[in-house]
Amino acid sequence: MLQDGLSLYESRGLILRAFQEGGIFFSATDRSGGFLDALSSEYLKGLRSRADWVVDSFGLLDGAELDAMVRESIGTWGAEFAMESVLWAEEAS
Repeated sequence: MLQDGLSLYESRGLILRAFQEGGIFFSATDRSGGFLDALSSEYLKGLRSRADWVVDSFGLLDGAELDAMVRESIGTWGAEFAMESVLWAEEAS
């Protein structure tokens, strides 16, 4: 689902994909601001809040530090994602 979303945004010129030594990176384009401005205000407010949190939490980490943090936390996050998928399955039925 994530890959489909990224591909859609890329096909509309909203993000750029860059293949670099450290992996695949995505960045906003000059069209991204207009797209975000067109979203509903509550959704956009939440999106901006989450983006600010990401920058505040991880913005000073370099690639190696971020990679180490993700590797240390993936077990915990994996459990959260597994539980979330169970909840989605229950909602669908």
